[in-house]
Amino acid sequence: MYLTFIKNFWQKYKDKFSNKYYDLYIPFGRSCHCTMILINEGLRNISQPFDWLIPSDYSIEPIQERFELFYNFTLFFNKDDYSFDRNKITTSGHYPVINNNFKFEIAHDFETDKSNEENFKLFKIRYLRRYKRMLSNIKKFDKICFVYMVNTWTQMNATSILDLDVVKNNIKILNEQYPSKTIDFIIFEHNPKMRKNKISKQKIDRHIIKYVSNHSYQTTNDKMGDIITIKKILSNYKLSDTI
Repeated sequence: MYLTFIKNFWQKYKDKFSNKYYDLYIPFGRSCHCTMILINEGLRNISQPFDWLIPSDYSIEPIQERFELFYNFTLFFNKDDYSFDRNKITTSGHYPVINNNFKFEIAHDFETDKSNEENFKLFKIRYLRRYKRMLSNIKKFDKICFVYMVNTWTQMNATSILDLDVVKNNIKILNEQYPSKTIDFIIFEHNPKMRKNKISKQKIDRHIIKYVSNHSYQTTNDKMGDIITIKKILSNYKLSDTI
């Protein structure tokens, strides 16, 4: 009985200090695969506005635009900024729509059996609701973590196209804006020269951590990267029982 008590105590102690707990995880790009992975790992259980936004041009990363929308997502609803391509069908059975101002594509919201006007109206309602929910949860919770993952097919042989200075500046602003909270940022980056299962953890500053590994070793889906490595890293991150 005493040994069982010691074992349980040690497990709780080990779990408390080896795992990182956050009240809210915010998928922040680069594509919708980040959201899917967080859902599969039990770290994202509410819809948020950046879940399914992807760059309209994969040669760039509109990270500053992401933060601009974070501060004021209503800027995303100017219909004149959009182009609608009903001649293409995405993997989810929708037609793609591009916001030419913020350089994002919406691939999973515009249904083929509805008009552009009807789809846009529903899109605006849906995303504004998600945005308000996200802001409400940020005000409610104390520990928030943004998560950003590269796509292997867009960065297979390239160095990082994520502007770290933009990330550092905005995370600094957010922590100053919410001084009683902790707002962190996790980056998953691809390096094609690294060995399989090798992980480099880099502390950019006190709020930003970057994990670098070789996502060429995909398991089943090249868009998801090296799931085994990602799952290994995310196993150290937990969702607080707050939502």
